[in-house]
Amino acid sequence: MEVIDQGLKHTLPNHSNRYPELLAVEVDAILEGTNLKTKEKDDIRTECRSLLYKEKRKTLQKRKNQEADTLKRLKEKIQRNDLTVVKADESSCTVIMTRTAYNNKVLEFIHDNGFKRLTTNPMTPLINKIKRYKVSEEFREVFGTYSKLVNPNPKIPKLYGLPYAC
Repeated sequence: MEVIDQGLKHTLPNHSNRYPELLAVEVDAILEGTNLKTKEKDDIRTECRSLLYKEKRKTLQKRKNQEADTLKRLKEKIQRNDLTVVKADESSCTVIMTRTAYNNKVLEFIHDNGFKRLTTNPMTPLINKIKRYKVSEEFREVFGTYSKLVNPNPKIPKLYGLPYAC
């Protein structure tokens, strides 16, 4: 209960990755307390180091495989249940909602704010108008020609909705 009382963002510390380092220190301390020759101590240290690296690589690979499996299962659940994952408005939260609910919210927003569908690309005439516009010498000296003012590949803004999360 104490962990739950500390809030959603609280996690228990993970000390599992410190055990190999502690083991290496203990092996070194034990070796220093023996009357083995330096060559034998170095051989034992090398063998221990090799075993620890192998174990660390196995653990990292196992963790990567587990993370990949978890991601795969999450993607399958999202697709199977027709869900969408969206970043929440002005927060660092992620919202999972049904695709139909998301689409309904976006359509409601479009309807309430008087958006209308365009039949042609408005960027082409606008860019042509800017290109035909004559600028003064003073303006040209400061800002250059129109080519520096116009994006060479303009794109129409896309509407997407961010749900509000308290």
